[in-house]
Amino acid sequence: MHCTPCFSFQHLKEAVSSALRSFAAQGVQTAAFPAVGTGGLKYDTNSVADTMVDAMTSYFQSAGGTTIQKVYIVVYYDDELCYKV
Repeated sequence: MHCTPCFSFQHLKEAVSSALRSFAAQGVQTAAFPAVGTGGLKYDTNSVADTMVDAMTSYFQSAGGTTIQKVYIVVYYDDELCYKV
């Protein structure tokens, strides 16, 4: 995933969903995502987390069967606010 200044929460949701579909097609069992947009773009950490979790929830509810068993959202250790989310 690559972020640009034209980042939006809808783009984030679509990117997470697309990545999960791609991972499942490849037989991936564990996936990890960075907390996209919370660094240099300074997007609200709660909104980013909510959007990513919503995308993941939608994917798993609609996927039927999938190889993916675990998904992690990775946060930068020094980003205390993001870590608390």
